[in-house]
Amino acid sequence: MEMMGAGFVVSDESEEHSHFSPKKLHGTPVRTGLHVEDPDQLFALAVKAGAVVIYPVADLDYG
Repeated sequence: MEMMGAGFVVSDESEEHSHFSPKKLHGTPVRTGLHVEDPDQLFALAVKAGAVVIYPVADLDYG
């Protein structure tokens, strides 16, 4: 769903894709996504600032 330029996605639990339920996580399974012109540059800045890398930036078949 697109609203005012922001995307919102809801999905079922899928352990294969690392989508876990709140019950399994003992907390919230919320993920956020950010669409920027230069993801590699933003990623490098975030890591330099202390961000923890869970998934590196990558080109994927679905986007």
